[in-house]
Amino acid sequence: MAGVMAKAKRDVKVDHLRKLPLFDGLSDQQLARVAGLADEVAVPPGYVLVHEGAFGHEVFVLAEGEAEVAAEGRQLAVLGPSAVVGEMAVLDKGRRAASVAAVTSLRLFVFESRAFVTLLEDFPIVARRVMTGMSHRLRAAQGTPV
Repeated sequence: MAGVMAKAKRDVKVDHLRKLPLFDGLSDQQLARVAGLADEVAVPPGYVLVHEGAFGHEVFVLAEGEAEVAAEGRQLAVLGPSAVVGEMAVLDKGRRAASVAAVTSLRLFVFESRAFVTLLEDFPIVARRVMTGMSHRLRAAQGTPV
């Protein structure tokens, strides 16, 4: 019975991943692999995912809801589904560049550092999408048109 429950939970995660543009085009088998790399969690409004200046050990992919990005006390952006949060600190092993807090209830996927690197290595299309997202956010922060 426990094996059936684990499979059902993984299938629900696959269904949730399938809805996100970040994972668009991945096969069911590939989505099942991604589901195995991530934990799916829900957090209430106000929950702080990332603290500016802290070291980062996980990456978040928003599935539902909105989160606010703020640095030095000012709002930089509001992110929605398929946004990736925390990847820079995991990739360069540096400190978090901003704080991120849930504006609404959030459902998200959490990848610990090693799992995120595996995701990027095993799925180059996802890596390109993550890099494109980082580029867009950097340009927006600099006031440069995308």
